[in-house]
Amino acid sequence: MKKIINLTLFVAALSILASCRKGAVDPIPSATPVTNQPSATAPYLQAGSNTSLTVNTGGANSQTMDMTDVVVDPQGDEWSITSVSSSNSRIVTVAISTSDNKAFVYTGVYAGTATLSITIADADGNTNVIAYSVVAAVPNTAPTLNNGINTSFQIAEGSSFDWDLSDKITDVDGDAWTITSATSGITAIATSTLTGSKEVRMNGVSTGRVFITLIASDEHGNTHTITATVNVYTSEIVAVEAVQLP
Repeated sequence: MKKIINLTLFVAALSILASCRKGAVDPIPSATPVTNQPSATAPYLQAGSNTSLTVNTGGANSQTMDMTDVVVDPQGDEWSITSVSSSNSRIVTVAISTSDNKAFVYTGVYAGTATLSITIADADGNTNVIAYSVVAAVPNTAPTLNNGINTSFQIAEGSSFDWDLSDKITDVDGDAWTITSATSGITAIATSTLTGSKEVRMNGVSTGRVFITLIASDEHGNTHTITATVNVYTSEIVAVEAVQLP
């Protein structure tokens, strides 16, 4: 009988314990904080992008390379150019553009080839280095009138003078050149026409003084302007052929 009572008490205790457990409130699990996970991949240059550049020597010929449309960040992160360097600054110098941190400015110093290393980084600090090969060249120059060539003429009314410039203009690069235009400032005094690729005909119309502008152009499109002064005199006073003043 005593064993039965003890067993009953034990079962009752278990029942009370189970009831207490059912009434207990489980704690609400804490939420996992959301953080901006850094991207695992750095920005990169799109495949097929041109990495071969050219520039003429001289500060006035500096070029700007904007990388905005050729760089991709897989996660869409903001990126910028963080550093730049040249393998030979005696040939080409480079700097990050002061107006755009996604562009760099390169300047040819001396003829030759140099490699530019452009480091780009995203907002999470992932970096990539892109190499550009740059060829610097001495700029092509325009043909010019030789020193000491006379550009003043006297032409009688109704007369003309053919000015052959074939041996009076030099292109230091050895490029082929031609006279592409000849324009009179006052056609009522004198007119001008091209009679050959290197020859101009000036025609005296009436007494006066006028400037005739000639343009010499080489095969690369470089031009040089030459101004000739023409004095037209009346043929009734001096009946001589047109002459070039010494």
